[in-house]
Amino acid sequence: MCVEENVEQMFPEDLYKNTKGEDVSVVALETMRYVEQLYNNSLTSVTWNKAKLNLFQNFIYRQVQNLELCVVGGVWESSGDGGSVALKTYFNKLNTVLKEKEHSACAWEIVRKEVRENLVQFKKFIDSRVKR
Repeated sequence: MCVEENVEQMFPEDLYKNTKGEDVSVVALETMRYVEQLYNNSLTSVTWNKAKLNLFQNFIYRQVQNLELCVVGGVWESSGDGGSVALKTYFNKLNTVLKEKEHSACAWEIVRKEVRENLVQFKKFIDSRVKR
């Protein structure tokens, strides 16, 4: 399988840990928008279950819509650097993998693995910030 080509994990372990001063909803919106943009790329070569892929895309879309209601002022447009530079750099790397490998099934497997790790770390970040 082609995922072995990508033995080095691109996700910076401390990505969300360094966002202590930021509003959780802002970081959540920014993350979900990047994931949404990523999965709006050409997916024609993937062999994934199309129904599950559609559910995932719809879930991310709904998260973005709901978070936009929570975040006043449209962070994406108003923030000079588009939010967290580290987060932007990470998702740019994922887009580069897709482009360099011409949106191949292999490229999408690498991206899928990376996004999964990102979302796992993102959940840990959210859980650590939620008041119990």
